[in-house]
Amino acid sequence: MPRESEEPSKESRGELDLPSLEEVSERLHRARLRAEGDATEGPLEPTPILQSKLPDVPEWEFKKREIPGQLKVDTGSYLTLGVGLSAAYSLIGSTIFGWLIGKLIDQNGGFLAQAIGTLLGAVLGLASSIILIIRAQAKDAERK
Repeated sequence: MPRESEEPSKESRGELDLPSLEEVSERLHRARLRAEGDATEGPLEPTPILQSKLPDVPEWEFKKREIPGQLKVDTGSYLTLGVGLSAAYSLIGSTIFGWLIGKLIDQNGGFLAQAIGTLLGAVLGLASSIILIIRAQAKDAERK
């Protein structure tokens, strides 16, 4: 049992005295030299473990091979599809939004505010869809 004046040992505190990476690398290098029969006790050159690096990337020119009969995709068709879907959603969304506003205005079950809201929403949706399509066509013309 250790006395109070003595510090507990490293083992009793759960600490280990491990060598550094350089010491381990040097020991491995000396062991390899001893195994090969060349045991020297002088200072060693830096070991390959500490100087290792990834190999250089080889030069590689990759060209995708063309398959006869393969369809070539025109990205403009996807752009047109996106513009068309955006126009459709703005037309439908604004019509439903106008109907909901009319429903909120006339909560007593009347029909006039719902009809006016639906009509205004449809007109605004149609106008925004036309503006969206015209802008997309102008951008497409600039690209070409």
